[in-house]
Amino acid sequence: MTEAKPGARIGRTLRALREERLLSRPVLAERAGVNFMTIDHIERGLVERPRRTTLEKLAGPLGVGVNELIDPARPLAQTRPEVQALELTAMFEAGPADRQRALEAATPDEIERYLAEVEEHKESSEAEIVKTAVEANRARDELHGGYQQSLQQRVNYVYKLGRLRAEAESHLPTHASVGAA
Repeated sequence: MTEAKPGARIGRTLRALREERLLSRPVLAERAGVNFMTIDHIERGLVERPRRTTLEKLAGPLGVGVNELIDPARPLAQTRPEVQALELTAMFEAGPADRQRALEAATPDEIERYLAEVEEHKESSEAEIVKTAVEANRARDELHGGYQQSLQQRVNYVYKLGRLRAEAESHLPTHASVGAA
C-alpha cells in the first residue's frame, strides 16, 4: 500500500482540525490572513506541498504547531479544544451535535450575544426577501427564474436562522438553573 501524498495528508489534517474547532473556511482564512481558496485547495489535496509559511499562518488560529499539521503525532481527537465560542458562521455550518456542544459550553451572556447576531442576520435577510420579491415583480418577464432562486435561497437562510435561534434559546434556562445551584 502506498503512502498518501504529503499534501493530501496535510489537507485531511487541516480540515479535521478546522471542523473540530467549528471554524468555517472563511473564518479560518480571515483569522490566518490566508486566501479562502488556498484553504480549500489544501484541504482537497490539490496542493502537493503546501508552503510552510502558509501552514504557520493556519496553525496559529487552530491552536496547534505547524508540525502537527505536517505530521500529527497523536490522534486528532486528543488535540480538540473544549469548544469554540458561539459564532454564527461556524454554527450555521456545524452539525447538530457540534452546535449542541457549543451551546452547552456557552455562558448565558455568550448565548445572548449569539442570539442578537442571529436576530440581526434574520432581520436583514427578511428585508432582502421583500426587496427581492419587489424586484422580481418589476422584472416579471426578465430573469424570473433567477429572482425566484434567489428568493428561495434567502427564505431557506431565514428558516435556518430561526432554527438556530430556537436551539440557542432552549439552552438559556439550563444555564440559569446551573448558575443558581
